[in-house]
Amino acid sequence: MNPTPSPAQAPPSPGRADDVAHIVALVAVDGLGPRRLRDVIARFGSAAAAWRADAADLASVVTAPVADRLVSLRARRSPEAIMAAVHACGAHVLPLADPRYPPLLAQTATPPFVLFVRGDIAPLAGPAVAVVGTRAATAYGRDATWRIVAPLARQGIVIVSGLALGIDAAAHDAALEAGGATVAVVAGGIDGVYPPQHVDLHARIIAGGGCVVSECAPGVAPVAGRFPARNRIIAGLSLACVVVEAGMRSGALITASCALEEGRDVLAVPGPITSDRSHGAHGLLRAGAAPATSAEDVLAVLDLDRRAADSDARRQLPDDPAEAALVAALSDRPAAADELARCTGLDAATVAGALALLELKGLARQAGGRWTAVQR
Repeated sequence: MNPTPSPAQAPPSPGRADDVAHIVALVAVDGLGPRRLRDVIARFGSAAAAWRADAADLASVVTAPVADRLVSLRARRSPEAIMAAVHACGAHVLPLADPRYPPLLAQTATPPFVLFVRGDIAPLAGPAVAVVGTRAATAYGRDATWRIVAPLARQGIVIVSGLALGIDAAAHDAALEAGGATVAVVAGGIDGVYPPQHVDLHARIIAGGGCVVSECAPGVAPVAGRFPARNRIIAGLSLACVVVEAGMRSGALITASCALEEGRDVLAVPGPITSDRSHGAHGLLRAGAAPATSAEDVLAVLDLDRRAADSDARRQLPDDPAEAALVAALSDRPAAADELARCTGLDAATVAGALALLELKGLARQAGGRWTAVQR
C-alpha cells in the first residue's frame, strides 16, 4: 500500500520567544486544535493578538465555549506561567517555526503548532518507522514485533509508537534492547505518564536517548478523544507504519489511516487466521498493504537511498493557494504587505493572515514591517 508520498518541506525557521509563549498558551485552551488555531492566528495576525482578543471577536472564528475557555484561562494564567509549568517538568518546547521541529511532521496537512518533548530531540530528525498494534497482544504478536523492530533499530531506524500496553510497549522495549532510539507519542499532558504501569518504560526511553512527545500542555488528561490526535502524530513522524496485531476496531487502524492520508507507506504483519487480533492487519493486506514478515521487508519499502535523492530534488510550495502565491512572490528584496497584495491579486486581510502562517512555518520573515523569503 504505497501512495505517492507528499513532497518534502524545508524545516521551519525559529520563531520569536514571545510568539512561542503565546502559542503554548493558546494550545492549552481545550478545543483549540491545529485547524482552529490556524484559523485564529490567520484572523488576528499573530498568536499574541489572538491571546488578547475579546470573546466577541474570538467567537467569530471559534465556538462560543472555546472563546469563553480562552478568556477564562487568560484571566487565571499568563503565557509565562504556562511556559514555566512546561519547563518545570523538564520539557523542550518545539513550535512549528523551530528548525528542530520534526520535518516529516511539519509537512503533514495539520501539524501541531507546538510539540512538547521530554528527552533527546535528536531522534525526531532521524528516519523513523511507526510500529503499532493491539493492547491485548499475543505471544505471537510480541515475538513478531521484536523480530522486526530490533534489526531496524540496530540499523539506525527510529521506532515510533504510543507507549500503550501490548504491541506499543513491545516495540519500545525491542528498540531499547537493540541499542536504538525510540519515540513515544502520548495523548495526555507532557508532565504525566499513561498508562501508569509504564513509568519505568517512560524513564528508560528517555535514559536510552529517545524521547516522549505530546501536543498537550502539562495537566491535560489523556481522555479518549485525544488518542486519534496522538495517532495522527505517530503517523506524521514516520516514513512508514507497521501494524503488527489489530482487531477490526483497533486504534492501530486509525494510525494506518492517518499514514495513508499523508502518503506514507503502510505494512501489516500476517497473523494466524484463527486470531481476531489479526483481522485488522489482514484487512490492510487485502487493501494493498505490504506484508511485513521481517525487518528486510520494511527496509525494502523504505528504500532510503531513493527517498534521499527524491528529497534533494524536490521543493514544495504550500498547498494553500494564497500561501503558495505569496511564497512565489517573496524574494530576498523586502516587500510591504500592500505591495504583495497588489502583485498577487489577494485582498489585504488574506495577505495578512497568510503571511502570519508562513512566518510560523519558516517560509517568510518580517523585519520593519516588510517581508522577505526564507532561504532554503
